[in-house]
Amino acid sequence: WQGDWISNHEKPADVAAQIADQLNIPTVNKLVENGHTVYRSVRHSEDLRIRLNVMERQTGQWYVVVQLESNNAGRERLIQLHKLCAEQLKSMGIQAQWNTALQRSLHTKESKDQLLKLTEASLAENISMQAKERYTDATTVAISYEAPELPLMIQSGEHQVQMQMAVHEDREQQNTRITLGFPLITIEY
Repeated sequence: WQGDWISNHEKPADVAAQIADQLNIPTVNKLVENGHTVYRSVRHSEDLRIRLNVMERQTGQWYVVVQLESNNAGRERLIQLHKLCAEQLKSMGIQAQWNTALQRSLHTKESKDQLLKLTEASLAENISMQAKERYTDATTVAISYEAPELPLMIQSGEHQVQMQMAVHEDREQQNTRITLGFPLITIEY
């Protein structure tokens, strides 16, 4: 979840503390990064990770980011927290939008191009999608798709895209990572 918040006499430290309290994460710490005040809290557990940043853009204008990460074991809690974030941020007047990314590493003999085609075929059984933009290098192929039935959209050049997929060969780890982003991938792939 991320979005703008304008302080109307509320103290950003209090707003950050309230969000942290609702998400049951540790007390926020005040930092200064690149000359801007940041209120941050992080909680790590075995199956769930939550990060909160309330960052000053300029006097009275703030940017709020709540990042939720989970492995499969924490999926149900992640869904609950996602709904809680939606309600909490809206009630505080934070104009937040969400995006999501899914990632899986595989040990496979298939090339990145073969994995891309297999994943596209599997997704196409449930989602009407059309490739709009493509990036390829020696270890990565990434494609942005138009998929109108999906709820989130972003303008990318001349195209409206709702999904992005990347397949990356990690030669160091000797595996291949498949990453899906809705509407875009916002994590490292």
